Amino acid sequence: MSKLAFVARQAGSQAALAPWADALGEEATLFAQGAELDDVRDALEALGPDALVTGTSERAALDARYWEWARARGVRSIAFVDHWVNLGARFAPSGGARVEVEPDVVAVIDERAAELLLAEGATPGRVRVIGSPALDAAARLRGTARAGRGDARRVLLASEPWPGGDDQQRREHGFTDLDCLAPALDALSAWSIKVNTRVEAILRPHPRDTEARLAPLLARRAGVTVIVEGGDKLAALARAEVVLGVRTMLLLEALAAGCQVISAQLGRARGFALTDGREGLTVATDRASLDRAVESALAATSPPPLPSSLLGVERAVALVRAG
Repeated sequence: MSKLAFVARQAGSQAALAPWADALGEEATLFAQGAELDDVRDALEALGPDALVTGTSERAALDARYWEWARARGVRSIAFVDHWVNLGARFAPSGGARVEVEPDVVAVIDERAAELLLAEGATPGRVRVIGSPALDAAARLRGTARAGRGDARRVLLASEPWPGGDDQQRREHGFTDLDCLAPALDALSAWSIKVNTRVEAILRPHPRDTEARLAPLLARRAGVTVIVEGGDKLAALARAEVVLGVRTMLLLEALAAGCQVISAQLGRARGFALTDGREGLTVATDRASLDRAVESALAATSPPPLPSSLLGVERAVALVRAG
């Protein structure tokens, strides 16, 4: 039996690697999220894995220590890129030269990510498109009965504060998540008044959120009850009829789960690879299109198409066993 080690320094990597490790059962050892090499070096040495799978992050030098460890021991290394942003920074610390030791394989979610990564200087022979194991976990929720409590419709809102602060994000992207989620709640209120049906808006906070930051979203709106609720992500998706966010990976997980999905990017400066051109995912770039998207999503009677090209457990397992 193969021995496989999984290391996720970041939350996004953990979300993607955990289903991958689960699918491999006793073959896989998933180390605690956030572990640095010095924390787990002795355990890795004792395990003696046949392959090491890591996440990637903007702190490329710290991820590269794992790849260097694997290279020195003849262990195959696989790095998974769980998003479409900051691809160059994942292999070039602080925008400088690329790390000296790259992973043997760089696994990405789709062809778009592969093209973007190659444009950043990745070695073509190392890049593999495998989908995202996290989406397989969400896809198992398809067919879940979704209904609000009582006569209310249930909408999940994903908060997504970005590093750098709101002013920087407005300069670079044209908006922040708060600039889009507040109008989304206004659109839900307008729909509620129009059809005389309450909306229960479950606001899922981000780890970087604060009560003060979320306060504008909690203002009273006719017909809408906002509830801040964290907890298990898959459980939240199983209860949601509509999922509304900006550019979070949760939107693709919601799409896989069979929810109606809206990405609000009001006044955006440019497109975005995660959301654009995804069948079943509506991108609203102004208030009028957001109003239409909300009305259409709440009127839908069947789930959007399953994005099977993005499902990744089978391809991920095949990759790690390829030797």
